[in-house]
Amino acid sequence: MHDVTAIIPTVGRFQEVKELCMRLKQYNIPSIVVVDGPYIDDFADLLHIDSIARVKFLDENQGQAIATDVGVALAETEKIMLIDSDDLISILDDTCFTQTLEDMERKEILFPNSIKLDGGRTIERKNLSEVPIKSLRKNFIGAQSGVIFLKDDYVALGGQSKQLESCKDWDLWIRALYNGFSFKTYKADISYSKTSDGISRNLTKVLNGRFQLWRTHNCLFTTLGRPYDWYLLLRYVAFNCAPQFSCNVSLIYRLFYPIHYFVYTYVKSLLGR
Repeated sequence: MHDVTAIIPTVGRFQEVKELCMRLKQYNIPSIVVVDGPYIDDFADLLHIDSIARVKFLDENQGQAIATDVGVALAETEKIMLIDSDDLISILDDTCFTQTLEDMERKEILFPNSIKLDGGRTIERKNLSEVPIKSLRKNFIGAQSGVIFLKDDYVALGGQSKQLESCKDWDLWIRALYNGFSFKTYKADISYSKTSDGISRNLTKVLNGRFQLWRTHNCLFTTLGRPYDWYLLLRYVAFNCAPQFSCNVSLIYRLFYPIHYFVYTYVKSLLGR
């Protein structure tokens, strides 16, 4: 039996979670924690599964990042997986679960290998054993559920912190790289729609979170060579978010980004860097 607790932060994907729980039970996972919004009745038929532990209900507006953090705090096993319901179904369908655990032991961080946007455009992540820190800049959407850590590693890297809650995964990846971890992708696609309210809210949270990260850990962005890296996210929001939201952000981006970029470049030249 694997000493792993599966933390499933999810809102609304009832069928996927039911399927996932049954698959996890087949792999003898001893504990499954479903962290969800206020939809208790919809999961009533899951309660007969022995390994299910309904431990916390959150309002859906609190977001998956906070739900994951709450789930982690409630877990008591030595190992832990931070997973998203539809992502792990892909893992169990396409790879050996034992191999996944072995990857975790080798301090390899697993995460989905691509993001699909409207219009058929797909952002692929390189399927390499190591990903340079600078490649994190391409993760415009920000923190992704589906990242898998050992519990001890997660806590050691600051996974319990509430300080940067909306971009904690993204921040953890950077700190993990500094501590000798490597990245490994697994076969899973995360899809986003421009017209959904969800991506609007998600990108707003990530934008605020990444700006907070820049304020509190600007040395990371200096290392990346882009102290104003959060403007890239602002640009992405401006051109890919829901129309009713992106028009204002686009105006802000077009007005202020060139000014800040000019000032930054000018100061950098004066300092001879």
